Amino acid sequence: MSARDSVLWKCNRVKHAQDYLLAVPISGLNQCLGPRQFRDVLCYRLGIPLFVDNSLCPSCNKSMDIFGDHALHCAKDIGYKFRHDVVRDVIIDICYKANVPVRKEVSLGLRTNDEKDLKPADILVLNWENGKYVCMDVTGVSPFTGDGVRSFVPGKAISDAVSHKRTKYLDKCAAHGYGLGVLAFSTLGELGEDTLFFSSV
Repeated sequence: MSARDSVLWKCNRVKHAQDYLLAVPISGLNQCLGPRQFRDVLCYRLGIPLFVDNSLCPSCNKSMDIFGDHALHCAKDIGYKFRHDVVRDVIIDICYKANVPVRKEVSLGLRTNDEKDLKPADILVLNWENGKYVCMDVTGVSPFTGDGVRSFVPGKAISDAVSHKRTKYLDKCAAHGYGLGVLAFSTLGELGEDTLFFSSV
């Protein structure tokens, strides 16, 4: 078994990783995938090549790996931001339907140490924790980026991303009276603790 196959096997066994297969296909709730998209998701999750050798990325003209990792994370591809925004908007839609008051992409007047705008709130949940407003940062990660796969541990990519976000935002949010949650998920279906908690409430 290759290192990549080992990662896929471990990720596919993580709790909730296969929940997308249980979603009832309701187009009005954006719970439908077309045949092509569904095939691509299965190929990616099972490690079946999606591209031929020596393909080039149409967005940045760099080499494309056969499994599609570059395609998911290319910074010049509009799909990278689009996927983040789709997840954010689905969560906001769920909140509205559950009568949880939220606001999208809120600027709170927070600044970095070098006086640049800091925007920790993809979603601002009003009156969430004991009446406190909570900034929710939506974060997608992949186990195939960063440190590589040789020392892969399920949940580490998410844990590292959450730790980074907390280091960047937590103190600044707290200083202004806001809480912070990181709604993290991976390309292979792993979910962070805040994501699981928020989706279960």
